[in-house]
Amino acid sequence: MENNYFVSAFGTFGSPNGFKNSFFYINDNLHSIAKSIKTFDLNTNAIMVFPNSELFAIRKENIQNNCIISYCKYTFAKEPNSDRGGSFIGSSLIFVDKVATENITVSQLNNFHENLINNYVIDDTINVKNSSDFSINRPNDYEKIKNNLKVIEDLNTLQTNKMLVVFCETSIDKLQEYFKKSIDLLNVYDTIYFTQSEEIAKYVKLKNIVPLIQNVGDLKEFELEIQKLNEDRLNKIEAFRNELVQEKEKLSKAKEVKKQEFAKNIETNKKTHQDNQSKIEETENQLKKIGSDYNELSKKIDELIEKLNKGESIEFIKQKLTQFSQDFKNLEVNSRSTNSITPLPNVNRANSPQTNLENFYESNHHHKNQKVSKLGYYKIATILLSIALLGVLGWFLYPLLTEEKPIENTNYTPEVVEQTDTDTLKLNPLPNSVSNIKVKTDAKIADIVKEIYKNDTIIKFYKHQKEDYSKHLFKLNEGKFLIQASDTILKDTIIFYPIFKK
Repeated sequence: MENNYFVSAFGTFGSPNGFKNSFFYINDNLHSIAKSIKTFDLNTNAIMVFPNSELFAIRKENIQNNCIISYCKYTFAKEPNSDRGGSFIGSSLIFVDKVATENITVSQLNNFHENLINNYVIDDTINVKNSSDFSINRPNDYEKIKNNLKVIEDLNTLQTNKMLVVFCETSIDKLQEYFKKSIDLLNVYDTIYFTQSEEIAKYVKLKNIVPLIQNVGDLKEFELEIQKLNEDRLNKIEAFRNELVQEKEKLSKAKEVKKQEFAKNIETNKKTHQDNQSKIEETENQLKKIGSDYNELSKKIDELIEKLNKGESIEFIKQKLTQFSQDFKNLEVNSRSTNSITPLPNVNRANSPQTNLENFYESNHHHKNQKVSKLGYYKIATILLSIALLGVLGWFLYPLLTEEKPIENTNYTPEVVEQTDTDTLKLNPLPNSVSNIKVKTDAKIADIVKEIYKNDTIIKFYKHQKEDYSKHLFKLNEGKFLIQASDTILKDTIIFYPIFKK
């Protein structure tokens, strides 16, 4: 397994090189990350390293969606050929996505930095001119790092551009503890420095560019920072919990509104169903009466034929025939006056949740068609009986009527089916079912109609009724279309279209 960590050595080398940094023990797959790592240089206007002092740091970065954690150590060292203050030599142990346990990290960082100083610092002065001149043996137990790695959890790697300096004890045990707690605190700061040097602490406080806190004696400001972070996190959790509760309350109110709306629709449908059931029963009774009336009229015609055969005069037969003809007209008028059945109202689809209401609509519509069709059978039976009786009259009485002026026929007016509000559009035949089609949003209604008209059934019944069909389609899907200028644009993906089924 390839290592996910490597080492950096850096320092200030004076003119002309300035600050330089080099990487060691790095795998090929990590070179691109190493090139993007920020410099470990110090802003000496804010922080400065003094002789016989140490400065430690922990820093986060996000490079190529990887969490980079760097542990650093700085000590004072003069630049070659220069006595200016603030110069230093430093080491860094860099991890990608996982870090080592803190005892291993502090131990390896100190070992590497000690080797660096022993090889390249003489009389507090760096003896090379560039970090590329460094050549350092791999520290003892360096390979143990990969056996002691842990995943970095709950760390936001977005840069905050904030730094913090902590004046505290930096013994090995204490530093391990600070590094461990600081992983969480990196959610607030990008870099946290630790030093027990009073000179460094006084300098930072004097410059007042980077915040300084103290964690010595009775001052536990670092612990307060951790406590504040935890409180902020709890407050955010509580605020989010309250948002969820409010959302739940909104859903509860919306549920009650929707339940009331559907309950009202159900009651309306029940009432309509009861009314229709009453009308169906009334129509069935009328059908029975119509059959009885037609049978009675048929018997009267048989009686006329019998009287004619027995020698009754033609004038008498004509008179009776005129009377029967009027009775037949009255019978037809009565057969057309049956009460129409009211269709059940559709559930308001524009405001309904997108669940199985489509099935509810289909079953409701199918139930209505069954009742209307049942009534239609009665009317067809009435018409067939009428045709049969007319045939009987014509067969037996035509010879008698040819000598005189024939009885004038009443013009037959086709039955007009009473339309509801959604059927005021003049489609012929009236649709008695619906289907659905999935189309892209923002489609124009003309394009949708064109697509629907690829259906052979639509062509068969509505070939020359595209304009009325478009209006019916718009009415059926009211709420799914948006009027823009001269176009009607669909704002949904599922659309229902009317069809006629025999």
